[in-house]
Amino acid sequence: MAEIADEAGVGRATLYRHFPTRESLLRGVAKVGIAELADAFDAAHLEELPADRAIARIIAVYLREGAKYAAVIR
Repeated sequence: MAEIADEAGVGRATLYRHFPTRESLLRGVAKVGIAELADAFDAAHLEELPADRAIARIIAVYLREGAKYAAVIR
């Protein structure tokens, strides 16, 4: 958690105030990531596409958005 606080440019006390455990921090990051993924899928207008193109776009969106959180996913 100390390394995360340092990278974020905040004090450890501030980090722990918002995220008392590693699990709560991971949940917070996951919540943001899932919301961003949902927004990206909404913006892709999948319902307007034929199934084959929609599937291709789903994969592209998932890979693009997933790359933002590669370190967390590992």
